[in-house]
Amino acid sequence: IWGFDMLYVYSAGLPDVQDPKAQQHIVILKIETQDEDDDHEAFLEFRCLPAQSVRYQRTYVCTPSKPHGSQASTAALEPKLVRSTRCHAVYGYRIADTLEDWKNKEKDPTCLVAFAHDIVKACMVGDLFEDYFRNALADIKAWQEEEEDKLRKRQAATASMIATGASLLLCTVQ
Repeated sequence: IWGFDMLYVYSAGLPDVQDPKAQQHIVILKIETQDEDDDHEAFLEFRCLPAQSVRYQRTYVCTPSKPHGSQASTAALEPKLVRSTRCHAVYGYRIADTLEDWKNKEKDPTCLVAFAHDIVKACMVGDLFEDYFRNALADIKAWQEEEEDKLRKRQAATASMIATGASLLLCTVQ
């Protein structure tokens, strides 16, 4: 049975988003091996992106991979280690249960934080990260509200332009 004995939490900017409040959170778990013949350390990397799905992959390094499809290599996109900690008695089924819970959840921007927080809680070290995730969630919600406000303003401007155009058209016809 797989288990995990080390947890790493990273934050990184989102591709195509300039706002530093919009951070994705990546969790990497070190696989605890029982096999003496295994000469590599192995890790599982987990992330969740809005309007996409939960992503996970096996890797042989404890640093996050470059986001799929990302061409940018700016400093804002570079993953930064938030914290790492040793885990004790974290069996694979705990992580599998969390993945199953997330399978049908809506992937809005808060998933950038909430999914990572749920993985950390499944590793029974959530209390070590509680303040960090609370602040990160507040940042994501503030960013989401700003984006929604920008969208409302663009929609209002578009509606105003359409109304102006329609009134000009009516005046021209008369």
